[in-house]
Amino acid sequence: MAQTLLPTLALALLPTLAVGVTELYARDFVNGTYRITTPGVYRLQEDVEFAPRADNDYWNVPGDPHYPMSAYYLGFFAAITIETADVELDLNGHTIKQGKEFYLMQRFWNAIQLADRAFVDNQGVASLNYQEKDKIPWLGVDARVAGMRSARNAFIHDGILGLSSHSGIHVQLFVDDHMGRVLSADDATLLVEAKHLFGNRARLPDGAVLYGIFINHIGLPHDQENFYGPGVQSRDVIIRNTVVTNLSIAPVEVPGLQTADGTFVQGIARDLIRIFDIVSDDFRSLVNARYKGNVLSDAYFAFWKLSNEFYEARVYASGCGNFGSNSTLPWTLWKGQCTGGTRRDPQLTGRDVALLQKKYFGGIAMSHDIFKWATIHGSSLHKIFISKPEAGARRQSKHYLVCDMDTMFHAMHGVVGIKVSWTSNATFSNISMSNLINKGDDHHWVCRQEYRLPENGEDVTAVSAPTPMAGADIHGFEIVKSQVLWATTNSSDSSDHASNPSDEVAATAHC
Repeated sequence: MAQTLLPTLALALLPTLAVGVTELYARDFVNGTYRITTPGVYRLQEDVEFAPRADNDYWNVPGDPHYPMSAYYLGFFAAITIETADVELDLNGHTIKQGKEFYLMQRFWNAIQLADRAFVDNQGVASLNYQEKDKIPWLGVDARVAGMRSARNAFIHDGILGLSSHSGIHVQLFVDDHMGRVLSADDATLLVEAKHLFGNRARLPDGAVLYGIFINHIGLPHDQENFYGPGVQSRDVIIRNTVVTNLSIAPVEVPGLQTADGTFVQGIARDLIRIFDIVSDDFRSLVNARYKGNVLSDAYFAFWKLSNEFYEARVYASGCGNFGSNSTLPWTLWKGQCTGGTRRDPQLTGRDVALLQKKYFGGIAMSHDIFKWATIHGSSLHKIFISKPEAGARRQSKHYLVCDMDTMFHAMHGVVGIKVSWTSNATFSNISMSNLINKGDDHHWVCRQEYRLPENGEDVTAVSAPTPMAGADIHGFEIVKSQVLWATTNSSDSSDHASNPSDEVAATAHC
């Protein structure tokens, strides 16, 4: 998802007749997200700079029933969650923003979340996500994940949503989050390398897309189809007297690798392993591309090895390693090559095994060939791109260079002031939009290169994400299969390095 900076965004959604006023102060946010679970009027009495539990690295405590790990397994993803119907949130002229240090650590944070969790079942970071009826970890009792609670008939108005690493507010039901940690300064060498790996030189959000306001159907934001059916969508939305301004982004395209079965070579947080950063010759050729690595990729390769050893010792001894992490497996399983092993714990169900994977290894996935390239000195990267003549061997060994994505393999999209997707009966009035800035490049240079393999003369080119957008794009309004009524709207563009610079903000529609 995008990382969003919204210095001045006033919002108005659906009015409500809810009764009872609860006053909110900065002290109500010291221990974490303020969860609105009861209908009523909630009124902010002062500015809130959200940076909870600094004493615990801004992290919720495992086992805290108010912040169950089934929903907060990546930390505090919002300042306020609205988890019930008929709520008026009066910002009362005040500002909600992310604390600066917390902003650096929690990169997918929203000022206001219109649900009790970040992801719907089978969406988002699926390798880390919990589903309904899963056992909630760390509580020490057999508590189960309940169905999702989302906002209905919410009215949010009269305030400013400030610094945010992800979004000000998402009117769609679900958004992504992710938590990182700040490394200790005790190890000076490690800190220097960490700054090189994670330092944001542009000092701007670097994800694939930044939205001012995004109204969506349930599910992933880039899906143009609504797989949950035409009745499951946003509806009856009113946005009026709203300013969208100062959206600045510098998207970073991350070349990655994909196996023949479509699995991305990725780390524990479902992040692309940045292949361009860990080869010895910066991809000037594939034949001379040796593994040079860094502290992060070294840890990922070691973690993948550990995941296989753990699976063999704790779950299933087959010689094929971890079925959840070893992306070499899909072709061999159906032949029975990995199904004649020994169950280490017959009491473990399939879902128990999936939860062990989430708890200890997350989304890490790679192939044996990638692991061997990184761990056998002098190995050349070009061998993983060779198409072997036998179909089974080809399916297990063939890899592809993939492009046009950010580090979470979201398709590059640029800046979008307001996007409305799969929404019925949406009304916009008195909308002002200005100063949308994009400092990103259209494409990473390696994604337009062509390489030739010496063994068979095979050409290797990058596979691009299927999207009509690019990282340097700027769009004022984007409408996807929605019913929208427009009233007075003012737009102006102060774009920088956009692929479609003009005197007016672009508007696009997909039908």
